[in-house]
Amino acid sequence: MYLIKAELDRREARGLLSDCQQMHRFITGFFGTDRRSGQILYRTNLVQNKLCIYLYSQTPAEHIPNNCELQQRDITSWLGCMEAGQLWSFDLIAAPTKKVGAEGKKNSQRRILRTPGERQEWLERKAEQNGFAILQAQELEQLHICGRHKADKGGLMYHDAYHYQGILQITDGEAFRKAMQTGIGSGKAYGFGMMMVKRL
Repeated sequence: MYLIKAELDRREARGLLSDCQQMHRFITGFFGTDRRSGQILYRTNLVQNKLCIYLYSQTPAEHIPNNCELQQRDITSWLGCMEAGQLWSFDLIAAPTKKVGAEGKKNSQRRILRTPGERQEWLERKAEQNGFAILQAQELEQLHICGRHKADKGGLMYHDAYHYQGILQITDGEAFRKAMQTGIGSGKAYGFGMMMVKRL
C-alpha cells in the first residue's frame, strides 16, 4: 500500500473544492483506474494557501499534473506491523449513515445519523466490525460537500460527514489492516473513510 501526499495551490484547486465529482475524477486520474480497483482512499486538508490531499492506494501514482507537488512512499511493511493489542491514535472523516427505505423506490437511501448518540453507536459498531475498539473518541466539526452529477443521475448532490479523533486498540490485526486499505463507512469516492493513525 502507498501513502501519497499531493499539494496544489488553493486558487488552482478552487474548482475541485466546489465539486466533489471533479475532485473524484482528479484523484482517480493519478492512477488511470477506478477507485475500487485501485483501492483508493483520500481526504483533503486546507493549509494556508495550499490544498493538501492525502491518499492510500495499492499502486503508486503514475500520472501527475504539472501544477501538483506529489510525494509518495510504500507503507506495506508499516501496515504489516499492525497487530492485536496495540494502541494507536486515529483521525477519521466518516459519514455515519443508515439505510432508509423510500416510498415508491426500489432501492433504499442513505441518511446521515442526526444525534451524537446514534453517531457514537455507529462508530463503535464499525470499530467492532473492522478489528478495533474505541478507547476514546471526540466528535469534532461536521463537514458538508456538494457536487454535480449528470442530469440523468440526479443533478446536484450533497454529502455530510463528521471529523473524529481519538485512541483505538487493535483487536484483530488482519481485519484492522483490511480496514486501513478499504476504509470505514460510506462516501469513500468523495473523501470519507480514510483512517490516519499514529502508534502510541
